[in-house]
Amino acid sequence: MGGRLSRSAGPPAPEGPAAPSGTISVESGLAETLSAQRQSRLVDEQQKALEAEVERRVTVATAERVLAASAAWESERRGLLEARERELREAEASQLDHVKAQVALLHSKYDFVRPPPVPRCLAEERDVLKCYEDNKGGDVLKCAKLVDAYSACARRVADDLARSLQQS
Repeated sequence: MGGRLSRSAGPPAPEGPAAPSGTISVESGLAETLSAQRQSRLVDEQQKALEAEVERRVTVATAERVLAASAAWESERRGLLEARERELREAEASQLDHVKAQVALLHSKYDFVRPPPVPRCLAEERDVLKCYEDNKGGDVLKCAKLVDAYSACARRVADDLARSLQQS
């Protein structure tokens, strides 16, 4: 630091106005030092402001790069999803054509038309209904033998159906 700080205890200095005794006088080197310190502080503040601005710009640039990368990734992801969806639709159409061809082949080999069912046990059913109508207010237990015959016929039909399913 260049200058000196001194306290005068004697008579005032001959130059300039008279200063009271016991005052502090600043020499020229000290004024330069203070000016240099002030200038240094201003430079430091400007440097800090510049660093803060650079950091803000770097942050903004980084955020912009992240957003651009995110948008690019999202675009690529969307493209891949659309391509996958197209592939699946094509595979589904191909499988549908294959299934239709198989169904047509099976229909050409086998006759899938089921013959109309033949009514069975009609006579027994008619006899049971006639017996119940004839004995409407009377004793319906008289129809027990007819009901047993109808039941036996129904069992035979069920057994025939079970045997035909086992043979298939």
